[in-house]
Amino acid sequence: LFQPYPSTKIALESLSIAARQELGLVGVRLILIQPGAIETDLLNWHEPVSEIYSTYLDRFFSQAKQKMSGIVPPSKVASLVYKAATVSKPKILYRVNHNKWLSVFSKLPESIKDRIITRMLK
Repeated sequence: LFQPYPSTKIALESLSIAARQELGLVGVRLILIQPGAIETDLLNWHEPVSEIYSTYLDRFFSQAKQKMSGIVPPSKVASLVYKAATVSKPKILYRVNHNKWLSVFSKLPESIKDRIITRMLK
């Protein structure tokens, strides 16, 4: 219901890590840029879903908008991509958005994250 977008981000991050390690054997350097919350219409759009989930989905988008402080413009991501591509020794990982709530949340045990998300949506 809510997870296709973040699931693809996690999958791409895992693929990037594996590719960096494998390609490093032949001298290819690969970096990862994690943009975080970027100014887009993503949180203003969602497809109609069954009535069973519509209330939860509305709450999810409302809560996400509140928690996503520090949303940055796409130009900030573009500047970082340019920097990473032009420096002689790029970092392995670049993070664009430093949302404090998400930083703390990401360090919590999974069971606590589950409880927080459940409470946010009910």
